[in-house]
Amino acid sequence: LGAAPVQALIEERNENGNYLNIFDLSKRINLRVFTKKAFESLAYAGGFDSFVNVHRAQYFKEDVNGRSFLENVLRFGSGFQDSVNSSQASLFGEDSGTTLPEPVIPHCEEWGNIYALNKEKEVVGIFISGHPLDDFKMEIDAFCTGNVGMLNDMENHQGKDILLAAIISEGEHRTTKNGDPFGTIVLEDYNDSYKIFLWRENYLKYKHFLNPGTFVAVKGRIEIPPRRSELELVIHSIDLLHNLKDSKANSIQLKMSTKSLDQKMITSLNELFLQHEGNCPIHFTVYDPLDDVEVRMPSKSIKVDLNNKLFKGLQKLDLEVIIK
Repeated sequence: LGAAPVQALIEERNENGNYLNIFDLSKRINLRVFTKKAFESLAYAGGFDSFVNVHRAQYFKEDVNGRSFLENVLRFGSGFQDSVNSSQASLFGEDSGTTLPEPVIPHCEEWGNIYALNKEKEVVGIFISGHPLDDFKMEIDAFCTGNVGMLNDMENHQGKDILLAAIISEGEHRTTKNGDPFGTIVLEDYNDSYKIFLWRENYLKYKHFLNPGTFVAVKGRIEIPPRRSELELVIHSIDLLHNLKDSKANSIQLKMSTKSLDQKMITSLNELFLQHEGNCPIHFTVYDPLDDVEVRMPSKSIKVDLNNKLFKGLQKLDLEVIIK
């Protein structure tokens, strides 16, 4: 974005108050400093998210003339400022009386979470409003037994079998001095990154994953392989992260106490199940913490679609959720 546009943005806001909307911003900001690129970068980064009734994708929606909404906003702001300057420079300083119409906000679908977050990272260098792995929180909580940070601290995790979720942030197809092909991938999760080398059979088996932005589930063991002297992650499998649920999940178990099981809980559960009908069976476990008694009840009629919205909804009800 640059220092000059940021400074202009802050100075105008400090002097004349918060910006009411994108049109108010375009009328007030110095457009010689705050250029089209600055507007686009701020939109990608979520800087306009506080303006109601406009989401990020709408700023880049093009009209019949091939101009984006942001470009029309800049034309509007420039026209307004030219009109004000022209009036101030006239002999009597009279208002011309013309009112420029605000551009129509276009309708379009919102960006997916992953696309929006990747755009954030492109312009800022980090994820701000979330993390792409948030869309796989259910799979991570239910099935993953490790994280990328463990690969940076292998001595304390020697001998462990792990399954971790990550984004491939970098991928390279390379060749040795002898002309043998190999590859490198950089795995990245919420807190860490780690580069892995894929040799011989592993490269041939997994080279189609060497695409930045791919979400993967990596299964392996931290150990010293034969004829090696140092610890490494011996890869057992790499798969797309969104396949993890289908390959691992057989049922969902909900555990609740008799104290929390009331009509409100039953109604909320029924609403959630109706919203997320699917093929995954549900097992209920109701327990009495005072008498230390448990009753297990598999449902014969209710089956659900395992997804993040259902998972988050169940967690909000303060249930113990186990996916098996």
